[in-house]
Amino acid sequence: MTARDIQTKAMKLPRKERSKLALALIDSLDNEDPAEIEKMWLDEAERRYRKFLAGGVKAVTAKEAIARGRKLLQR
Repeated sequence: MTARDIQTKAMKLPRKERSKLALALIDSLDNEDPAEIEKMWLDEAERRYRKFLAGGVKAVTAKEAIARGRKLLQR
């Protein structure tokens, strides 16, 4: 069973059960080893940097990034 299969089934649960499941999943993330979390962030940063160097993404200023973030939060 894939994560997508689980998600599809979970979305059919009543709202209260989905909420409990979501909280349990989030809580499970807090049990990660801090060193492993740091490694995952470093891996992600390196992946994004390689994509930037390859021309796969365009850089924006911090001001523009913050403005975009604020706009998304207002939705």
